[in-house]
Amino acid sequence: THAPVVSVDEAGVTHEYHFAWSRPAVHGDAPRQRLAHTATLLRLPAREGGAVLFIFGGVGYGFLFQDVHLLNVRNVHRLEWEQPDVDGAPPSTRYGHSASRIGLRSVAVFGGMAMAGGLCDLHIAVLRGDPRSHRRTVSWTSVACGGVPPSPRSRHSAVTMTDDAGRTRLIVFGGNTYVSRRHEQEVDSNVHVCELPPTTDEFTPETVRWLPVAAQVIAPGAEPPVTVQPSRLHAEMLGLLRSRVFSDVRFILDPPMHDFGIADEDMPPHMGDGEATPGGAGGGGMGVGGGGAAGAAAGGAGGSGGRPLGARQSNIVYGHRWLLKQRSEHFASMLGSGMRESSAYDIPLHGVAIAPFRRVLEFLYTDSIFPNTAPETALETLVLANEFMLSPLEHLCEGRLMRYLDADNAVGLLDLAENYHQRALHAACMGMLLRHFTAIRETPEFQALSPALQAQAQEVWESRQHAYHMDLDEDAAVVVDPEPEPGESDGSASGEDGDDDILSGESDSDDSDGLGGP
Repeated sequence: THAPVVSVDEAGVTHEYHFAWSRPAVHGDAPRQRLAHTATLLRLPAREGGAVLFIFGGVGYGFLFQDVHLLNVRNVHRLEWEQPDVDGAPPSTRYGHSASRIGLRSVAVFGGMAMAGGLCDLHIAVLRGDPRSHRRTVSWTSVACGGVPPSPRSRHSAVTMTDDAGRTRLIVFGGNTYVSRRHEQEVDSNVHVCELPPTTDEFTPETVRWLPVAAQVIAPGAEPPVTVQPSRLHAEMLGLLRSRVFSDVRFILDPPMHDFGIADEDMPPHMGDGEATPGGAGGGGMGVGGGGAAGAAAGGAGGSGGRPLGARQSNIVYGHRWLLKQRSEHFASMLGSGMRESSAYDIPLHGVAIAPFRRVLEFLYTDSIFPNTAPETALETLVLANEFMLSPLEHLCEGRLMRYLDADNAVGLLDLAENYHQRALHAACMGMLLRHFTAIRETPEFQALSPALQAQAQEVWESRQHAYHMDLDEDAAVVVDPEPEPGESDGSASGEDGDDDILSGESDSDDSDGLGGP
């Protein structure tokens, strides 16, 4: 509960409102779990059952929905789910659409994302209650619109309003517009207006039409231009991490085990520093060579047998006590405990590899990590971040690993996510595993999983409650469509069942006070 909200009406009377969150008792059969649905408030008369939330569509565990559920909110202390009767053909399955109220009992559903791609169709739902049977009925009408409609879209916003002349209009703004079935999309910033008749009985292409709109931008008076210098903080903090001049601590780590790969395949130019062991020369990486041409080949262009001027040993990292103690509880304990590490310049860290340790320090100095971090390094950095109690860095590494997730590494990453409590990575790995379950469950890697993880995967597979997983190459979630068991029909989905597709939206619900309608 927060401070009261105070308002003054036109008569000068002061009103005070208090708000508090609560979890009321909800009765009846709840809808299946879903997201990117809509919830629209309809204020039916008391004789028809009173006000309800009109829930439509969305996407859930392996399904797209086209069903309607009503939440009776007439009594806020006793909410109840209702399943209405349906008259007419409902819209196709979709999510990321808009549902705008028209008058007291009607809803305009526009657009959204379906299995075949984006949508730009318009449907009207009218809800009526029978005082005698206490049943409610949703009547659907697919509206053929005149004019030029907006391009297919989802995640837009929409609202209905009535102008001074009594004309009701649906106003649509923004959204993801779709050019083809998969991924080719743009973010729209245009306004689109559809004119609606006073009642749903008059819905024809002549009375329902998209209007040409010329949006006017009202700008303030001209002001002098302001030049903003791009921030150099990130680059300067990396330069500070690289600098030896201002450092007051030196960490000595385990040297690389080989001359390429994890330690330096993802090393940004400013982090390599021409490091090399005495046997080889490194121009931009941490190459380890045996000397001469071999050293130059392994370490990069830079020399033939000796360490170039200014190069450092590949297992040494310099740091700054004041920054490390401020940014990390682990380093604050290490460097400020009063033990030898509190004053020593050289601090050996046995069992810590160079590449993940550099990623840890890079995060502490810049709040980020090198964007092209290799998956092996991201995995080791996640483990080290967990040891150093750096949960934000764990999440960054988790995101990196999810970018490289595929059927070949899903089992190994699932085991890692289980051991280090990475929930998002766990869900993504489980989704990938279930997409290829019939093949993966026979592999030695799957058989080596803990019995609990194997049982969990088997249970979810058999129940067909398949969670969608993140596909970060497209920055979206993918609905899992199970592979058929051997001998099982792979017939096409119908009704609420869905194929693979992209989740692009969040729920758009506009409970607008449109005054037109039936």
